[in-house]
Amino acid sequence: MKDEGVTLGAGGMMIYYGDYWMDWGMIARERHGQGIGTQLLQFRLDEIRKLEDNPRIKLCTSQHTVGFYERFGFERVKFTEHGYGPDLHKIELVIRSH
Repeated sequence: MKDEGVTLGAGGMMIYYGDYWMDWGMIARERHGQGIGTQLLQFRLDEIRKLEDNPRIKLCTSQHTVGFYERFGFERVKFTEHGYGPDLHKIELVIRSH
């Protein structure tokens, strides 16, 4: 995502062994709280839903951002303590929506 040539954020998506995955959703720290992350997430969800009706979509995140994704209906399915490093836990989430 860019605004007048300035990068605001980035995020990917992929199909891995038949599952749809969100990958690396990041927004510039100084732009947090402005709805940009919501726009990026919604764009990626919409693009995946163009490929398949009612897909199961997964992502992994840390304890610092898990609440953001839960607000959109993602549910926790796996927790790995220190999964990304000391005191940075890995949480796998999934959503299946229409």
